[in-house]
Amino acid sequence: MLNQLRIGETIMTTHAFTIGIIGGSGSLGSAIATALLAQAVVAPADLWISNTSGTATQEQAKSGITATNDNQALANACDVILFCAPPARFDGMTADAPEKLIYPSWQVPTLNSWRSKRDQSGLSGP
Repeated sequence: MLNQLRIGETIMTTHAFTIGIIGGSGSLGSAIATALLAQAVVAPADLWISNTSGTATQEQAKSGITATNDNQALANACDVILFCAPPARFDGMTADAPEKLIYPSWQVPTLNSWRSKRDQSGLSGP
């Protein structure tokens, strides 16, 4: 499903799904968030990031995205979850997300509680 978003005189077509980025204020997560917004893949209201502080970068905050330090809140709110946190930070990360697409699932073998549609379909790898 597509939505139209008007910003000033510009009308952007966006997909009607939410994306969450765990590690969304780090180098990789921030770059992905910036690109998703710049290419109008997702509206700012449909983009969530989580990090340890629960705050967005200054640029991200201006765009209107949601920032949290609660991975479960992100999982509840988002259709697609991207892991952009360093693997060393995975220990202790938990959330219930059985009906979500989690990518890349092959990089989070220690997160047994992060089960997704991708995991259940038998897909693996990048």
